[in-house]
Amino acid sequence: MDVDRFGNDPNTATMGLGVHMAAPRRHSPLGHVPLLGSSDPPIHTRLRSIISKLFTPRRTEAARPQIREQIDELLDNATAQDRSDFISRVAHPLPVHLVGGLLGLTAQDRVPMRQWTTAVMRMIGSGNLPPSAYREAEDARDKLRVFLNSFDDTHEGDSILASLVAVEVDPDQLSPDEAVAFMTFLYQAGGGPTAMMLGNAGLTLLRHSDQWNQLRKVPSLARSALLETLGKRTIKAGGTMFILIVGAHRDPELFSDPDRFDITR
Repeated sequence: MDVDRFGNDPNTATMGLGVHMAAPRRHSPLGHVPLLGSSDPPIHTRLRSIISKLFTPRRTEAARPQIREQIDELLDNATAQDRSDFISRVAHPLPVHLVGGLLGLTAQDRVPMRQWTTAVMRMIGSGNLPPSAYREAEDARDKLRVFLNSFDDTHEGDSILASLVAVEVDPDQLSPDEAVAFMTFLYQAGGGPTAMMLGNAGLTLLRHSDQWNQLRKVPSLARSALLETLGKRTIKAGGTMFILIVGAHRDPELFSDPDRFDITR
């Protein structure tokens, strides 16, 4: 990426976005501790180097059977009802279960972890919230710190979170606040966007029955179907953009009829 012209840190954005984001960050329980998804080099380079060593291909591949089992369980529970809401019964709980499984969290840990990270993230991306919300976020941050500090003593086995806790003691690795920030980023970035993507994909497939029927016949098209599920926005000159790499699927110089929903693209 051209870091001289483009960046991930919203605090440096134009059109007032940087000012809007800076205020809640100053009052957030994490202050200006960088988040993996909204930082630029060299900070992002350092954080990514540390995290990438934890999410190894071996670990993620080993989690595949567990992921399939969790998906099947959610779908079975949803379809057992005469009428079920896909978002609340499948799309929202799925990423919480998957992230928790990858980290090595128990079923009892996952709900409070989601609550704590949601409370912290609310302060990072919002403003003009009541004092109670700030107290809740600070309490959540403190509970996250305690949880991470005690994780190695209360959980057994090789997991990403166990490795994360181990590197915390090295001052050249993640600091305690950076570990809390990473957990917050992972749960929030892996939760909300994934749920929305699944919801949009499901709705679009229902509106295009020919594509849905084709996907049922050829399940291997699932990946390209998800990438195809994008919307469109008008960007005004001088505006601030959040760039999504898969938006290239809407480039008319590379794809014929790019606005047509085609899961085989």
